[in-house]
Amino acid sequence: QGVSSAASDVYKRQIEYGNRRILYSELDFQSDIIACQIRKSGMKEHSNIGLLLNGRDKIIVAIVGILKAGCVFVPLDPAFPKRRLEENINTAELTACIVEASTKESIDALNIQQFKKLEYDMLLKNENIVNGEVAIMEEAYQPDDMIYLYFTSGTTGAAKAVAGRNKGLTHYVCLLYTSDAADDTPCV
Repeated sequence: QGVSSAASDVYKRQIEYGNRRILYSELDFQSDIIACQIRKSGMKEHSNIGLLLNGRDKIIVAIVGILKAGCVFVPLDPAFPKRRLEENINTAELTACIVEASTKESIDALNIQQFKKLEYDMLLKNENIVNGEVAIMEEAYQPDDMIYLYFTSGTTGAAKAVAGRNKGLTHYVCLLYTSDAADDTPCV
C-alpha cells in the first residue's frame, strides 16, 4: 500500500520548492485567477508581462497564468544589479509586471518605462472573480508566436533579448515526455 499511495502522491504534486508543495488543482486554479486578473487589467493578447518574483513556485504559477491569458512572459531576476534590470525592462517593453512585496520597492526605484505593477498576492486574493470565467486560450498561440522573452549576457557584455517561440517550447516538452526514463515516470 505504501508504494501505491506514494506513486499516486507523485502525480498529484506538480511543483515542489523547498517545503512548499502545489497540487495540480491548486496550480490550475491559481493560474486561472492570474489569467483572469491579467485580462481584467486590460492586457491584450501577446502583451509582454514581466515576472519579478523570488519564489520559484510563484514564478511557475504566474507563467502558467500569463500563458493562459494569451500573453508573453518575461522572467526578471531580482538579484540583478539596478542597471541590468533597467536595461532588460526597457528592452522588453513591458505592459505589466507581476511583483511581490519584496520586489515592488526595488522596481519602483528603477529608471524605467511606466507599466502596470500587479502584486502576486493581491492577484490571488481575488479568487471570487474566476467563477468559470477563465477559459484556457488553447488557440491563442500559433507555432511561431513568441511566448517568452529572456535575456542572455551577450558576447559584448550587454544583455541580449532572445524570443522563445511556441513551437520550440512545445518540441522541448514533447522530448521530455518521450525520453526513456529508467523508472517509466514522466520527466515533466
